[in-house]
Amino acid sequence: MANALPHTPEQTALPLSTTLALKQALHVHYPLARAETIDAALALLERAGAALPQALTARLVHAVSGLATTADQEDVTTALGQTSDYTLLLKVLSSPAVLEQARMEDPLGPARLRWLRDRERLLTAEGGVLPVTDVMRLLGLKSRQAVHRRRSRGTLLGLPLGGLTYVYPVWQFDQQGKILSGLPETLAALALLDAWGQAAYLLAGEPRLDGDRPLSALRSGRREQVVQAARHYGEQGGS
Repeated sequence: MANALPHTPEQTALPLSTTLALKQALHVHYPLARAETIDAALALLERAGAALPQALTARLVHAVSGLATTADQEDVTTALGQTSDYTLLLKVLSSPAVLEQARMEDPLGPARLRWLRDRERLLTAEGGVLPVTDVMRLLGLKSRQAVHRRRSRGTLLGLPLGGLTYVYPVWQFDQQGKILSGLPETLAALALLDAWGQAAYLLAGEPRLDGDRPLSALRSGRREQVVQAARHYGEQGGS
C-alpha cells in the first residue's frame, strides 16, 4: 500500500480574545511597530497553509521589507496612494534607489522591472482586458475553443498571462461588440511580433501615421494606411 500523504492540520481562526492578547503583546515588545504592521503579521500567520506557499511568503516578506527601507520617501508616499497592492508594488519597484539595488544584485533586474511596468500599462490601457468567457459572450461564441481558434488564426488579439491563460484587450472591439475593422489585417502585418509587441505597436504613436496611434487611426477609418504602416513596421523588425 502506498504511503499516505502527511496530514496538514486545518487552520482555524483564532478567538477574538486571543487575537487581541497577541496584538497587545506585540505592541509591548515592538513599540515602534504601527498597528497595520502588526495586523498584517497576524493575518499572515492565520493564513499559513502548506509548506511551499509559506516558504514563498517568507521570502516575499523579507524582499518587500527590504524594498520599503531602500525606496526614497517620496516614492514610498506615491506608492501608498495606489489603489491596489499590485500597483503599489510596481511603484515601489520603479524607485531609482530600488532599481539601483536590483542592478547590484542582478544586472538584468532593471530590465525585468521595466517589462513588468510595460506589461501593466498594456493590461490597463483603454478599458483594460476581458477574460475568455466575456469574449465568448461578446462575440456570441459557444466555447472557449472558438475564441482560442480566432486568436490562433490572428483575427483576435490575446495577451498571454502564463500557462494557457489569455486575456483580451477591450479596445479591439467596436461599440457594437465586433472586432474593430481592419484589426485582423493589421495583426497579420505584424505577424513577426508576439502579442505583447502587437499591442504595444497599436497603442503607441506611429510616425508613418503622422504620430497618431494605429488604434486611433483604425477607429477613424484609416484602415489601409494602418495596414501599410504596420507592414512596414513588421518588415523592419519592429523599428
